[in-house]
Amino acid sequence: MAVRIGCWTKSRCLQPYNKAVAAEEFQVWKLAVHPDRSATLTCDDGNDNIVFAKEIEHTDFPLDEITLYFATT
Repeated sequence: MAVRIGCWTKSRCLQPYNKAVAAEEFQVWKLAVHPDRSATLTCDDGNDNIVFAKEIEHTDFPLDEITLYFATT
């Protein structure tokens, strides 16, 4: 999946990119694929407060959207 959404590896794609992301104990990652095959990857805190966003120039990910949930233990 990581290659399909335009990331080199899963760890690069889902690693904490900044202190705001790392500080979130609960994270909601969303990938939205646009009609031109570009995409937007966001991370929010579960309350729709976006703490990270990245535009992806091109993807061949087969779904229009995917959401992943992460929680620290």
